[in-house]
Amino acid sequence: MIAMPLFQMWSTPARPLMRVLMRAGMLGGTVAAMSACAPAGTVQSRRGPADPPARPGAAAPVFLNGQAQIVPAFQDTAQWIRQELWVETRVDSDQDGVMDRVHVDVTRQRQTETDGLRVATIYESSPYFAGTAGDLGTFWNVEHPLGITPPPRVPQPELPFAPVRPRIARSEVNTWVPRGFAVVHSEALGTGLSTGCPTVGDAPEQLAPKAVIDWLNGRAAGYTSVQGGTRVSAAWATGKVGMIGTSYNGTIPLAAAVTGVDGLAAIIPIAPNTSYYHYYRSNGLVRSPAAIWVKMSTCSTTSFTRGRQRRGHGAMRNIAMGSLPPNLTVCMVITTPSGRRVTCSRRFVA
Repeated sequence: MIAMPLFQMWSTPARPLMRVLMRAGMLGGTVAAMSACAPAGTVQSRRGPADPPARPGAAAPVFLNGQAQIVPAFQDTAQWIRQELWVETRVDSDQDGVMDRVHVDVTRQRQTETDGLRVATIYESSPYFAGTAGDLGTFWNVEHPLGITPPPRVPQPELPFAPVRPRIARSEVNTWVPRGFAVVHSEALGTGLSTGCPTVGDAPEQLAPKAVIDWLNGRAAGYTSVQGGTRVSAAWATGKVGMIGTSYNGTIPLAAAVTGVDGLAAIIPIAPNTSYYHYYRSNGLVRSPAAIWVKMSTCSTTSFTRGRQRRGHGAMRNIAMGSLPPNLTVCMVITTPSGRRVTCSRRFVA
């Protein structure tokens, strides 16, 4: 597995960082490793010995100097295949007696349906895809004098619920589908059209993306509806998966990686959180009191107390101290006023 936590300034968009990595030859190496390609030339996605061959002369991903190139046959967005499904996990986070299901969308090339082409997958998961309040004016300002009655809280606006939303997100699609990759999005448990209860830094956040990767490798079941439904397979997938995301979306790839799930070949966590204890504390003091509260109609109210944070801190320390796969390569993009510097190491440093 290749991991790339990209530490950057929050105002720096992810797309220029991807270009930095491509220029540095790292992202190209990552996608080449995911597709198990030869060093250069036109290469099809990796196949097992029992896989049927693609149609002779069919379009296939192209890699030059380890970097994925745009393939003209993959550029027509009208021919892309888009799917919606729910992947069944092995966790019941809301304790309703039913295994949670993750809402997933897929965008892939027409040739995966017509020509027998199999492709690797770029995967992003998030608790935010269904929408967020977005207005910073409603956020609680913790910087006010002690001993003085704080100003009244401004309530968050209600978000409209969309019961039908076959396309979860558009991120990464226009970048990677023309380059021969499928793009998959999933909504975190308890958000959007996924079932279950939202948790923070807990086992369900590991097991939900793991289930999606398992589905892409034929080890988990996907269905056409949130309850029951027809089984859906990922016969078009090679099983090689790369996860990417920023902030919370970058923390989820780390959560998936520590499970050691087979098929997760690369992660690019941009500005991820590796310790919830340090995230909300400075030298042991809480910086943002009552900052993480989750309350759902089907879930119990959960507060991250000091004891709970200590337990969470221990779990996150496992990430820092080596529970990631031993062949992990960590690449950091450090942004400073003088520019960006890319460093890589075989040893994870918190």
